[in-house]
Amino acid sequence: MQSEVLPKPKSRIRPRTRAKRCWELSFRIQRDDPTWTLVHGRLSTAPDMRDRSVVGWQHAWLERDGIVYDATLDASYTKDDYVAQFGATEEMRYTVKEAAVACIKAGGRVYEQWHDSDDRVGQARAIAETDR
Repeated sequence: MQSEVLPKPKSRIRPRTRAKRCWELSFRIQRDDPTWTLVHGRLSTAPDMRDRSVVGWQHAWLERDGIVYDATLDASYTKDDYVAQFGATEEMRYTVKEAAVACIKAGGRVYEQWHDSDDRVGQARAIAETDR
């Protein structure tokens, strides 16, 4: 049986290194292919770390139509498989416009999450609404 080929975002970005660059790569790739949603969240097992004992690792990935693309691995998964394999829990979702606004409000930093993990519900949309 042939395994299913899952889609990846269309992007011109070809990084030499991917490890520990989830925030930046996910943000930049989403700008090239805005059909994907940027997700900031946590993983119980970090995909780009050798130490599998890390718990609650902050991470960023892209989602579209039940597919997850992890930029640090350059791999796509079904959302169910990604959650099962890495223990992914979503904290915040960003459209390309919401991500751009949140990044600007964070001083242009694309190397970290832009929200407070304890105050995450609807924050991205609230930020975008104030700038209309």
